[in-house]
Amino acid sequence: RAYSIPYGGGDGLNFRAPLKEYTMKMDKKGNAVIQFIIRNPEDRYEFRAKVYPNGSANIDVNMQNRQSISFQGKLDMKDE
Repeated sequence: RAYSIPYGGGDGLNFRAPLKEYTMKMDKKGNAVIQFIIRNPEDRYEFRAKVYPNGSANIDVNMQNRQSISFQGKLDMKDE
């Protein structure tokens, strides 16, 4: 759900902007927690990705002008 977007719908989560306030840490359970903020003329996006040792991941995106959204999936872990 969008609260305030440009005429025509805008670009959604497709953007090219520099990362701000990037952090990556390991939590007490051994999960990687990655957080960063992206700003563009349309909105401000706060990303929080949690990657588990088994390769599954959750991504939460909070925005000012749109409803938040979450993604779940597995990383393609190639042996190299």
